[in-house]
Amino acid sequence: MVPLVLTLLLAQPANPYLEEARALMKRLAFAEAIAQLKVAKQVPGQSAAAQAEVLWLLGRCDVAEGKREDAQAAFLELLELAPAYEADRSQSPKILEVFDEVKRKRYPKGYVKLELLPGPPDRLVVRLVDPWLSVAALVSRQRIHGEGDYREVPVALEGTQAVISLSVGSGQTLEHLVEARGDDHAVLATLGQEETPLLLVGPAVVAAASPYPEVEEASRLERAPAWLLVGAGVVALAVGAGLEARSVQRVAALNDRTQPPGDFADTARAEHAAASREAGAALGCFIGAGVLGAAGGLAFAW
Repeated sequence: MVPLVLTLLLAQPANPYLEEARALMKRLAFAEAIAQLKVAKQVPGQSAAAQAEVLWLLGRCDVAEGKREDAQAAFLELLELAPAYEADRSQSPKILEVFDEVKRKRYPKGYVKLELLPGPPDRLVVRLVDPWLSVAALVSRQRIHGEGDYREVPVALEGTQAVISLSVGSGQTLEHLVEARGDDHAVLATLGQEETPLLLVGPAVVAAASPYPEVEEASRLERAPAWLLVGAGVVALAVGAGLEARSVQRVAALNDRTQPPGDFADTARAEHAAASREAGAALGCFIGAGVLGAAGGLAFAW
């Protein structure tokens, strides 16, 4: 199966416009080659190396045709795509002059830059722009906020890109930066600074849920009406109990035949009426106490 796939891949035709342009350049037909190369630029799915070759050949043909500005534009596009592109030094001095001039203007000697590319939160994707091949190593410096000095982690480059894995625990913050260093360990470019590092914040710490529902304790001010209602109910209950006791005493006195008949006859009617009033008032107090107590209970529950 694998040999079949490789055969199919190798059998795929190359960019035909690029092939035609190469043939035209061998015949010194530079104008016709330029037309083919402009079409070759538009072919989708080309590798970066193929795109760079198209632009290099286009710049050469423009120089040969005396189109210096067009050549500069082609070489500039080439250097944007591949900053460290090395021109074939066996080419015409006129071609090399234009190319070198464009490179010096776009990238002054010693130019180094680190670019942050899109990526997932726990992966730092970095592009190294190093047109003069000044960088000897990439280093990631990392530390947990508030936990001492930075530790250094070597970073491997794949072409001009590097992917740096980052990890941080719950409730922590990772401070990190990337440095491009030269042969003498001098820092040539950075992403982030020690004072203002890049940050990766870990997930928040979530407390375990209690199996018992939390009951919010009401403030004294919020509970005051409930206490007043319950207190009033207790007072009403006490008053009702007192009235009921007096009513019972009056009735007992009315039924006591041991008292002198005169005294009993003179006071019987008045005592009976007073006992009835006190019994009615006691009943009202009991009812009021019940209502106030229920209202107080509802106020506490609310």
